[in-house]
Amino acid sequence: MEGTKESLETFYEELFNDHYGYIYTVILNYIGNSEVARELTQDVFLKAFESLSTVRGHPNIGGWLTLTARRAVADHMRKEGRNPASLTLEDIKGTASVNDTYGFEDPFDFPGLGLEDRLIIRLFYEQELTVKEISVKMNISVPAVKTRLYRAKKRLGKALRKQKAKIKNKNFSDL
Repeated sequence: MEGTKESLETFYEELFNDHYGYIYTVILNYIGNSEVARELTQDVFLKAFESLSTVRGHPNIGGWLTLTARRAVADHMRKEGRNPASLTLEDIKGTASVNDTYGFEDPFDFPGLGLEDRLIIRLFYEQELTVKEISVKMNISVPAVKTRLYRAKKRLGKALRKQKAKIKNKNFSDL
């Protein structure tokens, strides 16, 4: 789909404004370093700019950007000598503040809480997006967001209770 230079620039500006925050969050959740995440996010949008006439006609632009972001993360990890297929929770640190109560650097970094769970919880609680806004950013339906958010909160609660019990048992054994 071809367009005038001005219409492509307007499209790119809207694309950037609508998707930058989400793509940055996706990359940050994989990388855990905000500076590298910003660089990779810029690379993703540079790639989108270079393929603007193709991207403009794509039926799922958010999905295209997300896939491009994941590929950028994988390429970055390969350059660092890490295998993207072997990602662990340690590799996917977020930027949330320290949570001393439960002994984790990242309050959403619990065993059993996957990347998608952390992403949807962060979008809802840290970025304070509405369910509808999350739906648009993640390119899924509003009911799907509600279901995933409910399940993610349920898993987070279970992980918190488990960690709290561990801490309690450890403190009890110290007596």
